[in-house]
Amino acid sequence: MINGTIRQRIHRYIFLAFMVTLVFCLSVFPRLIPSIIVLTVLNWLIEGAWFRAVPAIFREKKRLWVFLFSGIYFLYLTGLLWSDNLSYAAFDLQVKLSLIVFPLLFAGSDLSWIGKKHIRWIFGAFVLGCLTGTLILLGTAGMDYYHSGETRGFFYTRLADTFHPSYLAMYLVFSIAILSRYIFLEYKTISPLKATLSALLIAYFFVVVFLLSSKAGIMGLGLIIFLQMVMVFSRRTLLKPGILIAMISMLLFYLCFTMFSYTSSRFVKMQQAVAGDTGEMGNTRDGSSERIAVWRSAVEIIREHPFIGVGTGDVKDQLMNTYSRNNYMVTLKQKLNAHDQYLQTFIALGLPGILTLLAMLAIPGYMAIRRKSFLYRSFLALFAFNILFESMLETQAGVVFYAFFNTFFFWILVNNMMDQD
Repeated sequence: MINGTIRQRIHRYIFLAFMVTLVFCLSVFPRLIPSIIVLTVLNWLIEGAWFRAVPAIFREKKRLWVFLFSGIYFLYLTGLLWSDNLSYAAFDLQVKLSLIVFPLLFAGSDLSWIGKKHIRWIFGAFVLGCLTGTLILLGTAGMDYYHSGETRGFFYTRLADTFHPSYLAMYLVFSIAILSRYIFLEYKTISPLKATLSALLIAYFFVVVFLLSSKAGIMGLGLIIFLQMVMVFSRRTLLKPGILIAMISMLLFYLCFTMFSYTSSRFVKMQQAVAGDTGEMGNTRDGSSERIAVWRSAVEIIREHPFIGVGTGDVKDQLMNTYSRNNYMVTLKQKLNAHDQYLQTFIALGLPGILTLLAMLAIPGYMAIRRKSFLYRSFLALFAFNILFESMLETQAGVVFYAFFNTFFFWILVNNMMDQD
């Protein structure tokens, strides 16, 4: 019979293995994510540490702070009270389950055994997953090119075959932030080989972000480089390498825009859409024009229901009705969501929802700045920027990425395990 100590150790290894597998699969096998989460919860229940840890949530501030990230999920549950479309509400709540699962797992567990090496394993697995996933996509594009002679398979949705380009680009930019932090903050001890491999990986991810041709992804890359430069120039010892990295980054930006005409043409179309030069709004298959159409429709709904929103289940129905009223027929046919999480949450939950969402980003962001955590504030800034253009809490790819890493980062922060700049 296995004694308690060995049994506990086995469950801890299983938990860590699931976490490493989860972040690896985000950009390689996303269909496995729900199964991994279910198995992680089962392991947590069988271990039994939750029996003491869950009640402690309301006694220990550190656990309570982590669990508070589930607050927005309870708001969405409350939104059922004024929803007519309960079937869509049930689906939406299922998609968002990670918003309560990960805070509960971290707040309701004894994770004192996790050390900095385990934290590095999780970040390393995420970067390795991004490398593996993109190599598979590029290999598939290469095979298509071999048979057809066409290069279109290397760009945008043709490259990100089973992924949304904006989500995958966000993952890659976050990997760049992880690798950049590793080089800059470990520069005194890192070996030349590791530094070279990390720099090559950064350059590789840089190029793939441009191949994905996600405008939000490329602008998010610029944001992370800016935050990186702020961190570097605040430390005199990193001034010279910082200037070098800034020059290399600008050169890479210039070369990628020059080499990849498909990518640069998408920014030209975006400028035309903003200027209103792309034809009838909401009736063209241009992504920028579609976004402007859905944003206008979302603002109309918010003006009609500013205080409590339309309810968790009625967001899509209200958007479809507004598209129809505005004669946005292409947008209506595609059944697009608000393509902006701030607007999407505002429509569903009104002022309480949008204020909660902003607090979920601003409060940990403030704490990350005070604790001088480049990686956490980069994660929050990157996610906060990307949800300006995508309703990322409406999809598994976005909600799992945010729910896991935000909870993980915050747990590290409140337990004083966060490496400082």
